Amino acid sequence: MKRRVIVFFCLIALMIGLAAGFVLRGLVSGQQLSSHTGTTTAEPSASQQDAEESADQKGRMVITAIKAVRAISEQDFETLSTFVDPEEGVTFTPYSTVDPTSNLTFSAEVLSNAGTDETTYVWGLSSSDSSPIKLTIPEYFDSYVWDADYWGVAELGIDTVLHSGNSLENVSDAYPGCHFVDFYLPATDATDRDWSSLKLVFQQSGSEWYLVGIIHSEWTA
Repeated sequence: MKRRVIVFFCLIALMIGLAAGFVLRGLVSGQQLSSHTGTTTAEPSASQQDAEESADQKGRMVITAIKAVRAISEQDFETLSTFVDPEEGVTFTPYSTVDPTSNLTFSAEVLSNAGTDETTYVWGLSSSDSSPIKLTIPEYFDSYVWDADYWGVAELGIDTVLHSGNSLENVSDAYPGCHFVDFYLPATDATDRDWSSLKLVFQQSGSEWYLVGIIHSEWTA
């Protein structure tokens, strides 16, 4: 089930901890504790238990996303690489539309050494003049990943694109079976064109959530 959660980052860690652990379990299962008798209502059904478990898993995913964003904000590539899927790596999309033919994918090992990697890669085409985007990994992060303060004032969407512009939003189609967290910065002017967002896409393996996609979105020319 898609859900939209909008919060300031200073409250995210506390909210997620409560949501994943106690609050969401209570809300999803519908259990009500009696403060007077110490008893509970009937045991939750199998479907309620499944929903409970799903809520817990989503909570863990969001916590992982927050940790990854913290590493991104500091360009701590070594820490960020620990979240990357060990088999599939992580794919970078400079604009909203995921394109497997042009988007680059890096393994965790390559990403962990990005700070000292002076290689210039071609990441796709610029939306302004269709010229190739030729940047090192740190330069790409400055322009197409951490181009704004998503840590301080972003809004948070879980499996929900909070805002879209004139580019196709195909994250769900491009990553079937995966889930994503959308860190969204609203526009600050009347044109509604200076908004941006950073989507982190995760794939679940057992109890672990692995980063498989980083999508940057903004208004494109």
